[in-house]
Amino acid sequence: MLAVTFGSITNLPAINLIQAGQDDWKRTYVLGTFTGTITVGGNSYSSRGGTDFILLRYGTNNLLDWCISFGSVYDEYGCKFFIRSNTLVVAGSEQQSIHLV
Repeated sequence: MLAVTFGSITNLPAINLIQAGQDDWKRTYVLGTFTGTITVGGNSYSSRGGTDFILLRYGTNNLLDWCISFGSVYDEYGCKFFIRSNTLVVAGSEQQSIHLV
């Protein structure tokens, strides 16, 4: 696992970083994968099987706005995200069905 620092955000969880970027409003998005249990903003997220992926958004104040994990008992991988016209699109892959939290 890799702990990352993006800009002045230093409280990112230990995830395998796939992508990080900002929208037009300077909010930061972080996409990565994790196994086991990680803590984000005081909340614990546990992978449901092997590898799950997670998307976080930090506000302009560098505080966590929200976090969502994607997973099932199989492996899931976030591949990429993009933001266009105030719409966030995330692409990923999974082995079977997926459960959003």
